Amino acid sequence: MAKGNIHPNETPLNEEQSLVFAHNKVVYTSPNQTYLPVVPEVKSEVYWPNAGRKGFQDRQWFVEKHPQLAFIPEYPHFTGPLLQRLFLGHPSDWLASIGGIYKLKREVANSWHRLEAALVVISKLLLKQCRVTLPLNFDWLPLPSTRGYLHSHKCLDHAVKCIFRSQAAFLGLLATVSMGALLFEMKFDGTITRDWISYLAAYDGIDQVWVEELAATFVGDFSKENIRLGVFIDVKTFPCHELLREMLQVHIPIWYAWCPVGCVPPHTRWTMIDDYAPASTDTATILTYYTKPTSSIARPRHCRKPDWHSRQEEGEDWESFFNREKDRHDIMAKLEDLPCILS
Repeated sequence: MAKGNIHPNETPLNEEQSLVFAHNKVVYTSPNQTYLPVVPEVKSEVYWPNAGRKGFQDRQWFVEKHPQLAFIPEYPHFTGPLLQRLFLGHPSDWLASIGGIYKLKREVANSWHRLEAALVVISKLLLKQCRVTLPLNFDWLPLPSTRGYLHSHKCLDHAVKCIFRSQAAFLGLLATVSMGALLFEMKFDGTITRDWISYLAAYDGIDQVWVEELAATFVGDFSKENIRLGVFIDVKTFPCHELLREMLQVHIPIWYAWCPVGCVPPHTRWTMIDDYAPASTDTATILTYYTKPTSSIARPRHCRKPDWHSRQEEGEDWESFFNREKDRHDIMAKLEDLPCILS
């Protein structure tokens, strides 16, 4: 989202003030981002067992049960020897039709199933060695095989929908591996220190080259160039501060929601949060952080130019963007509510 400040036509006076945002009468700040993306709706716990594609493709509020959501890449690229099998081009390349029944081609389905099984195994191994304590109610996101890619379907549209939902579910599973890799506790084994790659490769049946190929994808890439979705955090209720510390160290985008405008922001006694508390939550004061540009085509310095991934149109203000996105999401939600007919 290119324009996230309280006034889309103004420029911040300084860098610190540019990190204060107001949306729907709530004040936000960020320790590592200079824009405010689309603020999602809070999902209930019953949403995630049946999450559709949108749940894995949009930023979310922090879910204590599923902290791995923050690790999903913003622009996933299914490339390389391991992940290229997940790329879905034209349906004729991966969809088979036999006697009016539609299903994922056998070789593709078998390849997906092998990858899913391997990712589940290494996720469990990595999560056993976390150096921080995960929430007690931590749970898996829906596995791809529960989304229907192994089944036959009587309707073409439902077959395509289930396969794309399965592909999206792989993002949740891959994000779980990413989280496990980040939180892995280094092991000193006699004379060498084992990282997560060598730790996994030490197990029978896990090939080191395979793990290295996985680490070379977005799964193991924690550089700034590999942008992840990140997460919105409600400062008053957030419980996982050790996990937050680790996410900040690898530049995972974070947005803090403090309080309604005009209220006093809470204190957490964690400097990585409290240091970014807004100096003021008064709307009029926040507006003074920004000055009018000298030209009608000037952009705020803290805003990035929209790219095609953001879905924002050139010259579109943030309110128009949010309204258009809400309409699009409503349409997608209605489509996802259609029953998936399995044979």
